[in-house]
Amino acid sequence: MGLLALGGKFYGDTLFGGANGLGAVFAMRPQSNGTWQVSVLYSFTDGNDGKYPLGSLVADSVGNLYGVASFGGAFSAGVAYKLSKTSNGSWQLTVLWAFGGGGDAAYPFAGLAIDKSGNLYGTTTTGGLYGQGTVFELSPSSAGNWTEQVLYSFGASASDGINPYDPVIIDAAGNLYGTTAGGGSNSCDQFTLGCGTVFKLSPGTGGWTETIIHYFENNGTDGFYTLAPLVMDPRGNLYGATQFGGGSSQCQFGGKTEGCGVVFKLSPMSSGAWAEHILYTFTGGTSPSQPNSALTFDTAGNIYGETAFTSTSDGSVYRLTRSTSGQWGLTNLVNFNGTNGSNPQGGLIFGAGGHLFGTTVTGGASGLGVVFQITP
Repeated sequence: MGLLALGGKFYGDTLFGGANGLGAVFAMRPQSNGTWQVSVLYSFTDGNDGKYPLGSLVADSVGNLYGVASFGGAFSAGVAYKLSKTSNGSWQLTVLWAFGGGGDAAYPFAGLAIDKSGNLYGTTTTGGLYGQGTVFELSPSSAGNWTEQVLYSFGASASDGINPYDPVIIDAAGNLYGTTAGGGSNSCDQFTLGCGTVFKLSPGTGGWTETIIHYFENNGTDGFYTLAPLVMDPRGNLYGATQFGGGSSQCQFGGKTEGCGVVFKLSPMSSGAWAEHILYTFTGGTSPSQPNSALTFDTAGNIYGETAFTSTSDGSVYRLTRSTSGQWGLTNLVNFNGTNGSNPQGGLIFGAGGHLFGTTVTGGASGLGVVFQITP
């Protein structure tokens, strides 16, 4: 889910569909008449290649594509794969790693991150030493093989985060940042093991060290249950969103009425701690609620995102604009109604002319999702 812009095309994956109904990777090319040509590059088979791909794709410097399938593979716990274009123009899939063998990471539900050396980083929702999820690294060798290293296993302590559903991001120093949907030290009436965390993994000579830089609170103003990947600005600040919490109790979760989510910012301080700022609290009702995807910034510093629902629609695309007083105001750009798609997810990207592009999980003419464009 989500789009990758590369070489004048968009690339993406679908959870279902393709020749076998088990998911596919596709490319879209704009045509001179304003339409788009769509090509299926690969259809998953539920063999060693796995099934049900999730998360946005990434590319290396020569145009190879990398992603994950969440299920299937040699150990039935998902795979990481590479798609390479062959000399005849077709695409060939190579399984880089099959998850789930011998206490390994298991079930990747988010896309990969790639560093300058071509190493891949990702998360799995379960597996690892404690069965509560992992951060892993895949590294290529000169022989063409790939090796996996579990960098961190979640659940090492009672206050640790558990079950990451989002990808990690990499800063210039090689540190990794991400979120967990559960765990942490704060009480949460929806989860027995906390409301989730934001974490940092730092490399060192003795391995990788985890630092939890924020614990979410169920009864506070900062929300809980984040399914939105983090983004980092040039100053090293982190931005994200939680799907619930934040004080305004109009959204249903787990049979209870909860807040409808927040957009937050985490800023590093000289002391080593991180300061949290709530940029916007969603109020529910007919307004956008339950933000569920990565944020996107324009050149003026405005923030764009997607929400799963409003009380009168099947999701929305919104913009946050900062006023001279420092407050952030919301503009609802699009409501989805089924015909134009339902439940937007995967994040937004900017194209030529300031157009915004994104995807929805369902809806559209076939009911199976759309790729949409928003014209400024």
